[in-house]
Amino acid sequence: MNLLSHKINLIFFLLIFLIFSYFHENVLAASNWNKYPNNPIISSSKNPPWFHTHNPSVIQKNGTYFMLFEGNSGSGSRVSKAVSTNGIDNWSVSSQPIIPTGQWDIEHANPRQIYNPTLDIYQAWFSAYNTSNWISGPDRFRVAYATSSAGIDWQKYTEKWALVGDSGKWDEGGIARGLSILLLNNTYHLWYAATNTQNLGTNPYWRIGYATSPDGINWAKYSGNPVIYKTKDWEYANMMVPFVLFEDGKFKMWYGTGAGDSCTRYAYAESTNGYDWTKPADKNPVYNITGVSGDFDKAALGGLSIIREGDIYKIWYAGYDGTHASIGYATASAEISTIPTPTPLEPVIIIPGMMTSWNKEGVLEGQTSPTTPWKLLPFVKEYDGLVQTLKNLGYQDGKNLFLWPYDWRKPVDTLSQNLGLYIESVVKPLNPGSKIHFVGHSLGGLITRAWTQTGTNSNQVHHLVTVAAPHKGTIQPYKPWEGGDVAQENSFLSLGARIIIELNRRSFSTTRQAVQSQFPALKDLLPTEPYLKRQTDGSFINQGDMSVWNTWLANLNTNASSIYPVLNTIKGTGFPQTPYSYTIIAPAWYDTVLG
Repeated sequence: MNLLSHKINLIFFLLIFLIFSYFHENVLAASNWNKYPNNPIISSSKNPPWFHTHNPSVIQKNGTYFMLFEGNSGSGSRVSKAVSTNGIDNWSVSSQPIIPTGQWDIEHANPRQIYNPTLDIYQAWFSAYNTSNWISGPDRFRVAYATSSAGIDWQKYTEKWALVGDSGKWDEGGIARGLSILLLNNTYHLWYAATNTQNLGTNPYWRIGYATSPDGINWAKYSGNPVIYKTKDWEYANMMVPFVLFEDGKFKMWYGTGAGDSCTRYAYAESTNGYDWTKPADKNPVYNITGVSGDFDKAALGGLSIIREGDIYKIWYAGYDGTHASIGYATASAEISTIPTPTPLEPVIIIPGMMTSWNKEGVLEGQTSPTTPWKLLPFVKEYDGLVQTLKNLGYQDGKNLFLWPYDWRKPVDTLSQNLGLYIESVVKPLNPGSKIHFVGHSLGGLITRAWTQTGTNSNQVHHLVTVAAPHKGTIQPYKPWEGGDVAQENSFLSLGARIIIELNRRSFSTTRQAVQSQFPALKDLLPTEPYLKRQTDGSFINQGDMSVWNTWLANLNTNASSIYPVLNTIKGTGFPQTPYSYTIIAPAWYDTVLG
């Protein structure tokens, strides 16, 4: 392993944290939704050719359940239909889209339907996507309208769009990610998710607005929009997929919330007028992704549809397992189902590898105790994926998510003590009583091990994940430590190491002396087993015959079993094999003179 330039596949990071951090003992308790044991009820495996089936809209009329859903068979999202006599199984699912696309509306999504008894027709609204320009910018998503006489064959209204975003407003980017429609006293009420012009890939923005209409086609938006946005701790930054019922004189909304462009949790709100909403703490959050391998709703949630029958809510909702979107079914008591008050997320500390941190006073001026903090180098991007994934799961920078840059020149024992000071002064005050999850990369893995193995510190650790950490040492530090031979690689890190040495070299000191003076941490990375071979016979040189040995790491490994219950180690694959020995010759007289 090259300690200066080795890059880690962040898939390993994500896997470990999905298993050990978020979805372990501290996952939010399961909701008291009664999930159908044979979920999903509509899926790619049960209902080809659909690859994705999601965002269901279900109504019941005369004992028959009519569903519109968003399906994708590989050529983009379309609206399709399904019919069932019980709403659970025996779904007759169409394999074709039921509403034709147009020149602008290349894809259709997020359908919502109602039955209008006065007109005796079925009415549906859905999002129309301009997929040639969907990632950012204005006017990417519009709301279209369709009708059906029997809920089977649908005709798209083509005279105008039912609703579009307004230039310069919060919904300028368009309307998508869910609609909910109620018809009350001859007035249509619409709650809709919309976005601004920001890039959905890098800076997603979704909020929920409100509008009314006399006919379902001409809408007046509420002047105080948006009406649902983040105000509570159980909510993430983005709001989407609203569904509203009107019961007992009040509006009841279930909606999705997520840190990114998708939903990972359902929440609940109440209103007496449709635009001023309260979010009762004793009823929130409602449901979370499971994170359980094999579950159809493991990774994300989609739109939902709810019908009250007696004292039971029947719930159809979309889930995503990381590969396919599917539709599942659940029931709940008509008294709002909630998750118990969530257990706070335990803090995660990421300790990066060697030479990934920077401090001007330390690196360029040679100060051993700089007055300014160390920072991650701006071009180090290897940890971005892990950080963003944890944020998507609800972690917050500086609250329960920390990345700790450090002075990688110092001995590991010193760095371990510095880490302890950081934990006591920064992490613990923000997370009292919580155990810690560590991710240590390369040298960072040894630092976290050293701290965890000190005294009773392991009792404060929930998981320690090390990635590509040299637990038995590595031979690469030998050349610079013993010979002052700094790798002449064509990389910023190699060049940086040579510049640092020259900037801080003392008068008349050899490169070897400069390395040992400036980078004492290298000694702590040397192997703990024989690694030098004699050129004469190829035999290994024993520890007793060597002037330098990594006794620090050898002693650390002697007591490693004490942290096995919390330790998880990951090594990379697919890289060139790490060398394990050097063949050496006796130094010439001038080598000795030159140090």
